[in-house]
Amino acid sequence: MRLYPLVLIFVISMLITSCASIVHPTATIVSTSTPIVVSTVASPVVEPTPIPEPAPTVPALTYSEQDLQCMTENLWYESRGEGDVGMAAVGYVTRNRSRAKGFPSTICGVVHHRTSVKGRMFCQFAWVCNKPVIKNWSNYYHVREIARHVLEGSIHNPVGNSLYFHERSYRPRFAKASNYVATIGNHRFYTAP
Repeated sequence: MRLYPLVLIFVISMLITSCASIVHPTATIVSTSTPIVVSTVASPVVEPTPIPEPAPTVPALTYSEQDLQCMTENLWYESRGEGDVGMAAVGYVTRNRSRAKGFPSTICGVVHHRTSVKGRMFCQFAWVCNKPVIKNWSNYYHVREIARHVLEGSIHNPVGNSLYFHERSYRPRFAKASNYVATIGNHRFYTAP
């Protein structure tokens, strides 16, 4: 007969627990008359992994080993500290120029393009005039992979049809609000004025 009240208390506590878990899923019921503790714990909420947006299709560019070398050097000197997106942005500007009027039609031609203004020689990319030498090869092969992906069009193009860029601290004549595209890292990108 003594067992009956304990069973009744247990059944009632189970009913209360199931009702409490409906109202508050992390409720804990402790029975004071018996040492039975019933606890319900809510299962963790798992957020779905977002599906990345596909990269816009950019047609592959026919390129030579020399073009790959020129693109790699340009990314190395112009944007190696800007991360993969910054390097891709500079790479796409270089690539866009090779397909635009007023620029050479090859990657190496674009990279090494020089202009004479009032008898003074200017390079499209400052490092070309300075003729530096790569001294630290630690990230060179990673930069080369980014260059290859840009030439193949297999990496996201963050700057669209941009043909120009400059450091944020500098404000050249071509930089107008009407042709501004994006700021990535330390560079601002623009389409043709």
